[in-house]
Amino acid sequence: MLAGQLNFGDIQRLPPRQEAIALRTMNQTLVDHGFCLTQETDAGPMLVFPSYA
Repeated sequence: MLAGQLNFGDIQRLPPRQEAIALRTMNQTLVDHGFCLTQETDAGPMLVFPSYA
């Protein structure tokens, strides 16, 4: 997610510097509110969204 490798379709993207700030903020908000965890992997840190079913 932080690398910005997301398909936004036809939506105009922010300039790279602003997009990086927005992605880091969104990442931190998801973790802070307990929606996901950050898990270290061989490929680097990944967000894990646990199932609450």
